[in-house]
Parts: sequence; structure tokens; C-alpha cells
Amino acid sequence: MRVWQKTYLYTLLLFLLVFYGGLFALGRIWLHGALKSARSACDNEGYAIASAFENAFSRVRPEERVLVARRFGGNYAKRGIAFALFQDGLPIYGNLPDGYLRYDAEEAYRMRLVRPGGGVALRLVERLADGEVLVLHKDVSVVFSDFRRLACMLVGIGLAVSLLMTVGLFYTMWRVNKPVDNLAHELRTPLTAIRGYAEYLQAANASREERYSATQYIIDESARLADITEKLLIMANLREGEIDRARVELAALAEQAAMLYPTLRTECTPCVVMGDRALLQSLVNNLVGNAVRASGEDTPVLLRVGAQGFSVEDAGCGMSAQQLLHANRPNQPAPRIAGGNGLGIPLCHKIAQLHGATLRFSENAAGGVTASVVFTKP
Repeated sequence: MRVWQKTYLYTLLLFLLVFYGGLFALGRIWLHGALKSARSACDNEGYAIASAFENAFSRVRPEERVLVARRFGGNYAKRGIAFALFQDGLPIYGNLPDGYLRYDAEEAYRMRLVRPGGGVALRLVERLADGEVLVLHKDVSVVFSDFRRLACMLVGIGLAVSLLMTVGLFYTMWRVNKPVDNLAHELRTPLTAIRGYAEYLQAANASREERYSATQYIIDESARLADITEKLLIMANLREGEIDRARVELAALAEQAAMLYPTLRTECTPCVVMGDRALLQSLVNNLVGNAVRASGEDTPVLLRVGAQGFSVEDAGCGMSAQQLLHANRPNQPAPRIAGGNGLGIPLCHKIAQLHGATLRFSENAAGGVTASVVFTKP
């Protein structure tokens, strides 16, 4: 398993633990709040019922208290409240479920959850003024039913978010690390070649021509490594998205590129843009370098500077329709161009984007490719 895959699994596991921990805490907070409200309502209703009993009992004879309790029991049963009335430890009335028609002395003035008949109720014990004891059950099954529905909803949301997170994180890390894997291969090839030729020069009795050929290969591969390193450094500096802006003459950039590439021809009209000169020079050099590699050493490349930007035209091998499609998508991995390292086109898109410009590749009449940079923000 690769390092980025392990990092993906650890990151995903940490996210799931935190996410589901948050959902669990949210459900517990909701249930605690709902039960607190139900306890408060039960306490108020218990006090009201106890006061109603005391008031009614003060107006009737002792033998009529059972009738009062029955009348109250029928009325409160419609509101999900059942109770039992005890006198001298013996029940004189009760509509509580079987097994709950009792009370203990330590239950007085305490409230707790009970499960009578498969439901859930709050049990409250209150002592009346004349010595009677009222044991009250208030049905709160709806609270737990709502909690189960909330839990199912949270689990569903959690599964959907987890699935999106799993796929999105994997795709993101795969995209981020795929260029790194390709780059590791790109770096390994020239380094292996340099080491091989160096060992050959050290051990073999080579002729002058063979030594020259070997050292030239080492020089070429070293230049390739330097090019990769430069592009990586530029891309690292571009991550912040901020650049220093100043007036830049595109014709001056074309002249500088012509000094590096002898086969480059230029046609320039005055064009001034606001941007970072070093980054714009890198943009021009990369596009021209790609065109020169595609065209060959003896085929000229044309750099045109116009009023809105510039274009680089070559008469090389061109690109396939699939390559052009990928090259024009800055968020997609770009194809390699004639021996390149795969970093140049994404770098060019990034530089153009930071300067308010658009970069587009298209076929031209010569069978090659034209790279056009148009500045929408002069």
C-alpha cells in the first residue's frame, strides 16, 4: 500500500470518528433536552393533580374519595397520565399497569423513567397534605419515538455524507498524488541514466568519441532534471495565488525567448499587460519550448504578439483530439508533449489564470499546434 493510500485511510477513519461522534453527541443533546422538558411538564402536572386532589378531598367525605379518584383517573387518562392513590400504604384507587401499583418510601419526591406495558413513562411520587400518596405515570413514549426517527435520519445523512467523503477524498488524493507518482518516474529515469554513464566513464576504457557522447547524455539529462526542478519550484510559489504586478511588454518577452531558441521567429505589435515579468517569461518559454520539441531542431516556430496577447505556432507532429481535449482543461492532467515531463501545460494554465488570461491549444493549417494566450484583463 502506498503512502498516500495509507494517509487516505487514516484521514477517512479520523473523519468518520469525528463525524459520527458529532452525530451521536447531537442525538444525546436532543434527547436530554426533550426529557428535561418532559420532566418539567410532568412535575408541573403532578403538582396540579396533587393540588386538585387536596382541594377535592377537602369538600367530600373520606368514603367518597375513591369516587373522586376514579373521576380524575378517567379525565387524565385521555392525556396519557395514569396514577394510583395510596392511603396508609394501601391502594384506594389505581389505573397503573400491573406490577406498578406500589411505591417505596425512598421514591417520594423523586422522578424516574419506567417502562410500563412496553411503553416509556415518567414516574412521580407525591405526598398529599392529608397523608395520602399519589404515584403518577406520564407517558413519554413519543419522545423516544421522535428520537428513533431523528436517529434514523442522522444515520441516513451520515451514510450519504460518508459515501461522498469517501469518494471525494479518494479522488482528490489520487489526483494530487498521481503527478507525484509520474514525477517520481520522470526523476528516476534521468538519474539512472546519469549514474549509469558516470559508472561507465569511470570503469570503461572508452574512446574520446564515446566519452563525449556519454558526457553529452549526462548534460542533457541534468538539464532535464533542472527543468523539472524549476517547474516544481514555480508551481509551489503559485499555490498562494498572489503575484507582484507591473507593466510588462510582451515583445520584450518574445525577444528574450528568441535568444534561447534559435529556430524561433517573432512577429510583434505593441502589447502591455500587468503581471509578474518572471512568470510571464516562464509562460512564453514553456510554450515555445514545447513547440520547438514538437517541431524538431530545423523547423521554425512562430511567436506572434498581438494587441490582446500572443500565440505560438509550430509545424510539428500535432496533437490528437484526445490530447487537445485534455490540454485545454486546466483542472485535468495534461498530456506530455514531445519528450516533456508533463508539468509544463498545467504550469502554463496556472500562470495564465493568475494574470487574467486564457490559454487554448488548437490545430493549425500546417498540421501542428497553436497555443493562444488572450489577456482578458490588460
